Amino acid sequence: MISRQTIPGGGTVAFTDINPVNDGHLLTIPKIHAETIFDISGADLAAVAATAKMVPGAIPRWTREDRGFD
Repeated sequence: MISRQTIPGGGTVAFTDINPVNDGHLLTIPKIHAETIFDISGADLAAVAATAKMVPGAIPRWTREDRGFD
C-alpha cells in the first residue's frame, strides 16, 4: 500500500500509514519539525488535535466501510 495524503490542514497533515495496523490507520502530524512532542508549541499541538478530530469522517472514504474508528 502506498501512503497518500488525506486531510491537509493549515499547519498539519493526516495521511494513511504505509504499513497500517488496521484498515483506516491514519497518522496526524504537524508540518513543522519537532524533535519530540514536548518541543511542539501549544498552537501547533492544538492544530494537530483539530486535524485529528476530522479523521473519523475520512476513514470510511478510504476503507470503504460504514464506520469511523474503533
